[in-house]
Amino acid sequence: MRSCGTILLALAATAFGQSYDLSPLDPLFTQAAADVPPGLQVLIVQNGQQLYWKQFGRWPRNNQVAIASGTKWYSGALIMSLVDSGLLSLDDKASKYVPYMAGEKAGITIRQLMSHTAGFPGEGATNGTCLSDPSTTLDLCARQLASLPLQISPGTGFIYAGADMQIAGRAAEVLTGRDWQTLFNERIAAPLGLTATDYQYQGPTQNPRISGGGRSTVGDYMKLLTMIYQRGVYNGQRILSTRAIDAMLGDQTRGVSIIDSPYQSYAHLDPQAPANRYGIGNWLLDVDSQYRSLQNGSQGAFGWSPLIDASRNLLVVVGVHNLLANFEPYYYRMTSILQSAIPPASLIPRGITSAASYESGPLAPGEIVALFGSQLGPSTLVSQTPSGNRYGDTLAGTQVLFNGRAAPLIYTSAGQVAAIVPFEIAGQASVSVQATYNSVPTPAVPMPVAAAWPALWAADATGRGPGAVLNQDSTLNSAANPAPVGSVIQLYGTGGGLTVPPSQDGTVSCQIGDFAQPVSVTIGGVSAPAIWYSGPAPCEVAGVFQINVTIPAGVESGPAVPVVVWVGGNSSPSTVTVAIQ
Repeated sequence: MRSCGTILLALAATAFGQSYDLSPLDPLFTQAAADVPPGLQVLIVQNGQQLYWKQFGRWPRNNQVAIASGTKWYSGALIMSLVDSGLLSLDDKASKYVPYMAGEKAGITIRQLMSHTAGFPGEGATNGTCLSDPSTTLDLCARQLASLPLQISPGTGFIYAGADMQIAGRAAEVLTGRDWQTLFNERIAAPLGLTATDYQYQGPTQNPRISGGGRSTVGDYMKLLTMIYQRGVYNGQRILSTRAIDAMLGDQTRGVSIIDSPYQSYAHLDPQAPANRYGIGNWLLDVDSQYRSLQNGSQGAFGWSPLIDASRNLLVVVGVHNLLANFEPYYYRMTSILQSAIPPASLIPRGITSAASYESGPLAPGEIVALFGSQLGPSTLVSQTPSGNRYGDTLAGTQVLFNGRAAPLIYTSAGQVAAIVPFEIAGQASVSVQATYNSVPTPAVPMPVAAAWPALWAADATGRGPGAVLNQDSTLNSAANPAPVGSVIQLYGTGGGLTVPPSQDGTVSCQIGDFAQPVSVTIGGVSAPAIWYSGPAPCEVAGVFQINVTIPAGVESGPAVPVVVWVGGNSSPSTVTVAIQ
C-alpha cells in the first residue's frame, strides 16, 4: 500500500452584515406603484439579512396573488425533487409515462419539456386551449396538448410554451400516482413552510396550470429563493440536492436557436435580454462557458419578479399584479440601482468547492475545499508544509472560518484558498463559511453539510480526466500504462467524512483506518467485487482518502473508463477516469 504523495503538491497550483445606500429605490417604487396599481411589495435579502422590505401603494404585506410564470420556479423545484428521489430522470422520455406522446413526440424528454426545447408551439398558439380551463383534468389537458403539431423538431430550438410543462406535470402524476397539488404540498410547500402558495389562481381544479397557475406571497417566495441559494437546504432541512440545484440553475438549452422568447420584447430595455437562456423552471440571465449563471429569475406576465444574483449573495422578490410590460422598465432600473449600490461579493456559495472535483456541493467533515473569490489572500500564492505534523490555521494573513472556527490551510492567494473542513461539523445541517485576510472579513455564506461528499483527484488536479490512480505495481495509471482487469488499483480523493479511528484536523499521520460509512466503487458502471482498503491515505493530511479496489470482470477496456466512489449513499462525480486493458 503506498500513498500518492504528489496530491497536495498538485493542490498548491455568524452572518456578516453590510450597509448599502438603497435610498434611490424609494422614489423608483413610489412612481412604479402609481403606474402599476394596486402597488407592489419589495423584499431584498443578503446573507440571511433583510436589506429592504417595503410596500408601495395599496399592497398588503401578506398579499396572495397570481404569479403567472413565477410558478415555473416552483414547478421546476418539484420536478427536481422527483429526480432526487430516483423516481424520475430528466432524460426520461415523457412517453414512458404518457403514451399518447407518439410519433416524433415519443422521444421528447422531461428535460426538454421543462426547458421549452420540446418543439411545441408557443403561448400565443395555445391561447384558448385547456391550459386555462379549470373544469377539466391535467390528464385530459395533457392529451389535448400532446395532439398539437410541433412547431419544430424536438431539441432544435427554444420556444416558450406552456404546453411543455403541462405534459411534464401529468407525467409526474402518473409516475407517483398522486395529483400535482398534493405532490407540491408534500415535497415543496410543507418542507419550506409555505402558508399561502398553491396552483389555484382560478379556483380549485384538477387541471393546475404547471407553467403559470400559481398563487403566492412575497414572503413565501423568498423561502424558495433562500432554499435555492443555500444549495438546497432550508431551515436546517435538505429539500433538494446540490446537483438538483445545479441542474435547475444551469443552461438546459445548450446553445439551440431562440425562436420564441418573451424577452425579445425587452431588447430596448436590455440589449442582452433576447439572448437569455433557460434552466429548469427559470431564466438564466448571464450564462458562462460552463452553462452556468450567477443571475437567475422567473418573471411572470403580471409583473411578479423574483431574482437571485449569486454574484452579490442577493435575493430579490418584487410582488406585482399588473402587466409585466408596465413594470419591466422599473425592474431594469431596480437591477441597475442594486448593481451600483452593492458590489460583487468576495465569496459566494458557488465559489466554495471540493478541491478535487471543483464541484460546489455539501461540505463533508475533513474535506479539502478550494475557495474561489477575491481579496482572500496575498497577490501571489503562498503554500505551507505541516509544522509538527499539522497544518496551521493562519497563513500569510489568511484564515478560513467554519462557524467561527479557523480551519487548517494548505495554500492561499487573492483568488483561491485551500482549507480543510473541521471534522466537528459532522451532524450539522449547514455551516457558515467566511474568510478573512489581514483581519478584513468576507461575507459569511451558508453551505449545506453532508456526512460524506466524495470526489476523486484527477492526475492533473483539474477534477476531470485521468485520475490520480496507482496501478498494482504502484506506477501511475495512464493510457500508456493501463491496469489489467482483475488487478488492484489505488484511488485517492477527499470528502469521505468521518473515519475510525477519528482523524484530527489538519494532521498528517501514517496510521491506517476505515471510513465510518459504507463504501462501494463502480468502474465503467460495473460494481467492483472487492475493496481491499478504504480509509485515510497513509502519510497524507487527514481528509485525503485512499481506496484499493479490484477492477471487475466485464468492464469494457479503454483509456478513459469512468470510476465512481460511493460513501454512505453519496457518489463522486463521474468525471474521473482510469485506463484499463
